[in-house]
Amino acid sequence: MKRLAVVVALILVAVLGFLLWQRIDVDSRTFRLKATATILVDGVERTGSSVQEYRLDWNWQPQVGNNGAWRLVVRGEAIRIDVPDGEPIYVLLSPNTVYDNCANRSGSQDEIKESLLQMARCEPDSFPWAIRFDGSGNYQEAMGVHIGGKDGDGYQFVSMTYERTDEPVTEGRSPQNPWPDLDGPIKIQFDGKTHSVSTIVFNAEFFW
Repeated sequence: MKRLAVVVALILVAVLGFLLWQRIDVDSRTFRLKATATILVDGVERTGSSVQEYRLDWNWQPQVGNNGAWRLVVRGEAIRIDVPDGEPIYVLLSPNTVYDNCANRSGSQDEIKESLLQMARCEPDSFPWAIRFDGSGNYQEAMGVHIGGKDGDGYQFVSMTYERTDEPVTEGRSPQNPWPDLDGPIKIQFDGKTHSVSTIVFNAEFFW
């Protein structure tokens, strides 16, 4: 009986140790970035920021040579840029913007991982989605804010930066469920095409 108790205790210690190791490993792959966007509105620069938390997850891909790759997931809120006498602009959550612009994409998976974990500041060449509404109260449709030097109805995405920070994740600037009566995805008109996004790009409360 005593031997069984010892075996059970050893198993419990091993399980707890493994779970603790996993937790430490996940924490070591989690970091926060202060995302700041500047958008030109009728010739005036408007800026907003949001502290977002990112985590590197290993995406196992056995179908491609029994291999895998790192991916980024995010929790936090979209950047909200207030516009006097107008609807706010929302720069949507986009871990792909960070991964595609700030990681060492030409390196190995270990080098990609380290480049993200060691990153202090990044200024992307491409920007995440930025959208606005027309003020009619119809949140089923939105308009894209133009980028790359293009001016769309007086709105132009100028710059984007990500900086490492220990500040708390932003809360309360974008509602958890922005529009509770919204039925289905939001349709965005951009460059003559219609795109669809989910409300989760406004607020991701948990890593998914």
